Amino acid sequence: MVEKVKKVLQRAGSRELLKGSALALALRVAGFGLGYVFTLVVARFFGAEANGYFSLSVVTLMLLTILCRLGLDTALVKLVAQHKVQNNMAYIKGLLLKSQQVSFLLSIVVGVGLYLLSPFLAVNLYDNEGLILPFRAVAIAVPFWTLVTINAGFMRGLKRVVSFSVYMHVARFALPLLACVVVLVWAIPHTAAFPSVAYAAATVLIMFFSLGQILLYFKKSAKGIKAQQVPLKGLLTLSTPMLLSSSMFYILEWTDSIVLGIYSTEDTVGIYYVAIKLATITSFSLTAINTIAAPKFSELYNNGQTEAFKKELKQTSKLMFWVSLPALLLTLLIPDTLMGLFGPEYKGYRMVLIIITLSQFVNVVCGPVGYVLQMTGRQTAFFYILTISAVINVTLNFVLAPAYGMLGVATATLISRICWNVISAVYAYKKLGFKSFYLPFIGS
Repeated sequence: MVEKVKKVLQRAGSRELLKGSALALALRVAGFGLGYVFTLVVARFFGAEANGYFSLSVVTLMLLTILCRLGLDTALVKLVAQHKVQNNMAYIKGLLLKSQQVSFLLSIVVGVGLYLLSPFLAVNLYDNEGLILPFRAVAIAVPFWTLVTINAGFMRGLKRVVSFSVYMHVARFALPLLACVVVLVWAIPHTAAFPSVAYAAATVLIMFFSLGQILLYFKKSAKGIKAQQVPLKGLLTLSTPMLLSSSMFYILEWTDSIVLGIYSTEDTVGIYYVAIKLATITSFSLTAINTIAAPKFSELYNNGQTEAFKKELKQTSKLMFWVSLPALLLTLLIPDTLMGLFGPEYKGYRMVLIIITLSQFVNVVCGPVGYVLQMTGRQTAFFYILTISAVINVTLNFVLAPAYGMLGVATATLISRICWNVISAVYAYKKLGFKSFYLPFIGS
């Protein structure tokens, strides 16, 4: 297997992909490790209920920030990469400022709304007053995390892999983990809501850090250049389909946790969240490699370099598969051992972990197909595909959750993930001639 990975690396025609992916992968590994340790600390020392609070509050935060950024983070990846080649710094500066202003103003309104509605959601939807504080904490975090994602999209467009990965994968777990350790070591009184509050507080620090980096970048690269006025209507025309796709993708990824929270206890949601974290080992290479590949796809496609695009896509898909395979095998071989690391109450859920892991591997096999469609102007088609799959996902979750609990929602996620990945991959191949999927010995 190691030799196969070496061959893929040697055949790769893009040093940029390999260098960038290696760095992104290293930071993604660091981020995953920190996320794993954070989940372990919360599970061991704060309890499954705290894990459940954290899962539901963070799911809410991610949903609302997706709506607030209006797809502008993904649009920034495409447009910044495209105009960076032309050294059009005035447009790039204006583009970022417009994106920040619009998304921040919307996020203030949404954050205030969530803060006011927190008691209603906690009591009437989840029947648990303990969720009021976590919901209020993430309500305050909505504007800050919205700006972090906008700034991260900008950095991705510039191919600043380190900055993007630090924001999105490392700092958001390192800071709350540090807070939890301090509370435990110094025996500071705390409740099950503390991990959620610590995570929300971390988003504030990350936002100011990311903003500082961007100011330094413009000071060096665009000093004295005024921001160009970017028409909001044209920008939203591009970003809206990306927003809709992101929203549908969110539904596909997190409906299981939300529905499980409605029909089960927060302890059950906490156990399920641990299974999700472990299964993510299989697909973390997808995110890491996509970090550098997405802007590269946009650059090659918009410059008419079709053959180079196909070559880049082929090597990206192969790299994703072979890097992810060991994690898949490990999870399938010792699922009970992995779940048991988080405590005795987490044992006995091996099938839940296996099903979620297989669903993650479907993502890997089909490759970066979502980014391929969005970076080549097929975001509307991608939205329709995700919408069909999201309807299937929501329907199956509500049908299966009452009777089968965690196994039911995990199965619903597997089926819907197969649906959108396979349809998208077939569409990209038939309509565009781009093969994103990879399985060894099958048309490789």
